[in-house]
Amino acid sequence: MKDEALALKLKIMRQRRGLTQKELSEYIGIGRQSLSAYETGRCTPPPENLMIIADFYGISVDSLLDKTVSAPSQIDARDLTKKQIEALNIVVEELRQLNRQNPSYMI
Repeated sequence: MKDEALALKLKIMRQRRGLTQKELSEYIGIGRQSLSAYETGRCTPPPENLMIIADFYGISVDSLLDKTVSAPSQIDARDLTKKQIEALNIVVEELRQLNRQNPSYMI
């Protein structure tokens, strides 16, 4: 089952921590290929992996599965590094692509 909202949320949370898929997979004990599949929406994490991921980020599984994403209308990037701003730009572009591909996906 494809869950684009969860996939995007997983990717954003990892990038916010400044982690690669390899680094995160080593921290939480889930294979990098599995993480990649979760982040691209090719598959949904099984319940046990959802719990591991939620625990790592210090959130509940319910929060992880919540499809709402709140964002300010403007982002203050003054305290971000160049690498963080580049990651943010990547996420914004991916959101735009998702919106173009599926207008009903817009949050």
